Amino acid sequence: MENNGSDEFGGADVNDVVALMDIIKQIPDADSDNIAMMGRSRGSMQSYLAVKRLPNIKTLIAVAGVSDAHQALIERPNMEKVYKKRIPDYEVNIQQELDKRSVTKWAHELPSNMPIFLIHGEKDRRVNVGHSIRLATVLKILEHPHKLLVYPDDNHSLTQHRRRMMSEVVSWLDSYLRNP
Repeated sequence: MENNGSDEFGGADVNDVVALMDIIKQIPDADSDNIAMMGRSRGSMQSYLAVKRLPNIKTLIAVAGVSDAHQALIERPNMEKVYKKRIPDYEVNIQQELDKRSVTKWAHELPSNMPIFLIHGEKDRRVNVGHSIRLATVLKILEHPHKLLVYPDDNHSLTQHRRRMMSEVVSWLDSYLRNP
């Protein structure tokens, strides 16, 4: 797969994530048939994009993830500098490019048998908790398996609940990888 060597904020750089599947197959002790994906913040957006192309992923965990790039821009107008710098054709095709990076617009394209665990801090100032709440609503409408966990009074890095979050993640992975 080709990548132009640039960060396209959810463009061709997602090819790097997808290419990891071939690398995993080369690792002797890795079970390439039993893979989970976890993304944090903008990494969640890239994970959503990657799993559309990787139907064998067993589960996805999204921590403080952006689910709607349009809404993210409204909430943080300074993100437009990032979008202009990194997203090819952004200024020519704003609507289309942000739609591509907004899972709430195309959640129906996610593998239907892949449970999604959404984790967010209620007081996140970088990515508003509403992103995870709105995506959970969309997933519920689609009857897509998911769980939403919001930590009260916590921030983007989940500094107050980090250990608890990791325990929840391990439990989730045990459910979907070790005991499918």
